[in-house]
Amino acid sequence: MNRKTGRKIKKAMGPLFYPLFFFYLLINDRNSSRFYPRWVRSLLPGHNSVRDGLPWLPFELTDWIDKYVTRDMNVFEFGSGGSTIYLAQRVKHLTTVEHDPAWHSMLSQELKRRGLDNVTYLLREPEPSGGKPPEYWDNYGTTFANMDFKRYVTAIDEHPDHTFDLVLVDGRARKFCLEHSISKIRPNGYLLMDNSNADEYVDFVAPLEKYPGFSVTSISPFWPPSKWQSSGWQILDQLR
Repeated sequence: MNRKTGRKIKKAMGPLFYPLFFFYLLINDRNSSRFYPRWVRSLLPGHNSVRDGLPWLPFELTDWIDKYVTRDMNVFEFGSGGSTIYLAQRVKHLTTVEHDPAWHSMLSQELKRRGLDNVTYLLREPEPSGGKPPEYWDNYGTTFANMDFKRYVTAIDEHPDHTFDLVLVDGRARKFCLEHSISKIRPNGYLLMDNSNADEYVDFVAPLEKYPGFSVTSISPFWPPSKWQSSGWQILDQLR
């Protein structure tokens, strides 16, 4: 079920939607049954991604990340949130870039409150494109139709090639974030992108098909309908 279909069903069914969607998942996605307790808990009052320090990603991808990352790794993240807290607690150093100043301010305070001082948390707001088509355009919605995300995307270019063990793309201007990440990942490291089956992103992953990859689809926290796909690619030096 994609987001558009989910919204239509939710509108049509009103208060009956959530119970019936739960039963739909029980039938349609039995492989995710091990995640149901975590999923239900995430929907209870008072829970959200930042407060829980939990990525807003499919549970199956979060479990993959948990098995992959180690305390000696350097990680880069486009887009911030519960994933920032989660990764910072598990790696040597995390560099994260965010485009929204209000969100950046809130999460900066949360990182400070938790004593997570191994995060370089960058704010790179989009800039007006001056009437020209943006060079680094955003691919989701129209909120930033005339804004250029060059400073956001190229934040990763401030680092030498082969710096990061993992790059997670879960923010804005994803086409360009993917492109600029390749050279910055160490040999055999991984590039991850959330929502890889979304209509607005599907064309961006074609150039990555030469790399060994995987996709996971499972229920995800904080979001009914809460099932979507994420993908990862192992960046082999000989294929760059």
